[in-house]
Amino acid sequence: MAKNTSKHSLLSSSSDSPEVLPRRQERGARRIEQLLDSAALVFARDGYAKATTNAIAAEAGVSPGSLYQFFRNKQQIGEALAQRLVQRLGEVQASIEPLDAREQALPALVESITARFMAFHSANPAFEPLLLAADASAELAGSMQALHVDLVARLQQIIRARAPASVSADRCHLIAEVCILIFKAMLQTALQADSRRVRRVEAELKLVLVSYLGSALDARA
Repeated sequence: MAKNTSKHSLLSSSSDSPEVLPRRQERGARRIEQLLDSAALVFARDGYAKATTNAIAAEAGVSPGSLYQFFRNKQQIGEALAQRLVQRLGEVQASIEPLDAREQALPALVESITARFMAFHSANPAFEPLLLAADASAELAGSMQALHVDLVARLQQIIRARAPASVSADRCHLIAEVCILIFKAMLQTALQADSRRVRRVEAELKLVLVSYLGSALDARA
């Protein structure tokens, strides 16, 4: 009887109980988030090409061996981080409700939308280096294209609701595309500006967008 009890104890200690496994999974998930947070800092500081797994491990305060338990290489880390940031960007876009924007004054509308995207890019400086990475996957490229299509559609709905009836749907689509191009072009200047100048760049961006939309839609700014 004692022998059977001993065997049972040995088996119990060598396998994961229902309580232990979730705790290990939770610790693993926290470590992955920690590594991705550290990777974001390293990519933003050094750029994707110059970043190394050793630098990411050092930033996270773990050994390279611990990092390799979760990620095989830098590309896999970059891919995981990029997908996380793409998801966050999608949440920003989802907060733009075309119907809610119909009655806003044009300057207030532009302020509301651009502020959300500027806040995202300011809080996630690794986003641009990751997008420029040469080894970005087809899956990531597809996710970014889907986000672009979604944003154009949202802006087109806003523009269509504010435009005179004489403005065609194709024209509204083009105006939305141009607004995105203007934002992306001036975003690079804003991201490279120091803290004193970035607000001036943002103000100029909003002025450009308000002027362009006011002219394109013949709306009162």
